[in-house]
Amino acid sequence: MFNGIVNFNWRNVLKKISVGIPLVMLLMTSMVYAADNTQVLPNQNISTSKISWSISFWSEYDKTSINSGTLYLIQDSTGAKLSCTYNFIDDTTVIMNSVNRLKMGGIYSVIVTSGVKSADTGEYLSVPAKKTYTVTENLVIDTVLASDDVSVLQNNQPVLPSTVDVLYKDGSIGKEPVTWASVSTSTAGLKKITGRINGLTITTSINVNVTAVEYVKDISLEYYSLLGIYSVNVQAESSVSRMSLNGVDMYYNGNDSFQLNTLLTKGSTVTFNAYDSSNKLLGFKKYTVQQ
Repeated sequence: MFNGIVNFNWRNVLKKISVGIPLVMLLMTSMVYAADNTQVLPNQNISTSKISWSISFWSEYDKTSINSGTLYLIQDSTGAKLSCTYNFIDDTTVIMNSVNRLKMGGIYSVIVTSGVKSADTGEYLSVPAKKTYTVTENLVIDTVLASDDVSVLQNNQPVLPSTVDVLYKDGSIGKEPVTWASVSTSTAGLKKITGRINGLTITTSINVNVTAVEYVKDISLEYYSLLGIYSVNVQAESSVSRMSLNGVDMYYNGNDSFQLNTLLTKGSTVTFNAYDSSNKLLGFKKYTVQQ
């Protein structure tokens, strides 16, 4: 039996799955085991809005042992695994999120295998577990609620929410998985991105505020009249790996600083181009030679 619930040894330390049914309570009811020694927890009815499961252990688990091979969701009729993501909310609890919406009438099972191991001892869970869910309620979406705006620096990728809040026709509120269209952050400004509720034709949107980055910061020139040349110094943003002046590469001095000795004409306008480590143009700045 799950003696880990009694003596807290790691080998049997699964605490609960999903809706908060602790295994310690299940011990007082019925304990069912499959032929392969998997503990089978009582079946439960859920709605199509169910996309997340909380799996808790009595002691700290090794996060590197949690993956699609050790903790997963299957559709019982086909045995196929569903795509899931994982959130490690603390040392003893992991949240598994289905990427897609569940189907009405479908039967799904959460599987915890013996591949999960202890962070303290490295021992593996000796008693795997399984909990099955039947989708008996088809919640129909009435309205997709507004998502909070997301901010991101220019040329970076925004972190968009994997779910959106929705209002169902029965008046309840839940979450639905969403897939967002791609967004370009090469220019600053407010971008409106469209998303689609996974498995449905319902769409929503989110605002992404792309904040400009000053890649070329301070520019200073020193004129050497004897030589008739300028010493040009530029302080750049930390992500800049290469800087050019009118197409000529400047020398890197360290500490995000670039320098070049060159001929320039007073009153002329020059262009500084900033590049990242993959030689992608990050931004540019025009500058008028005033001395």
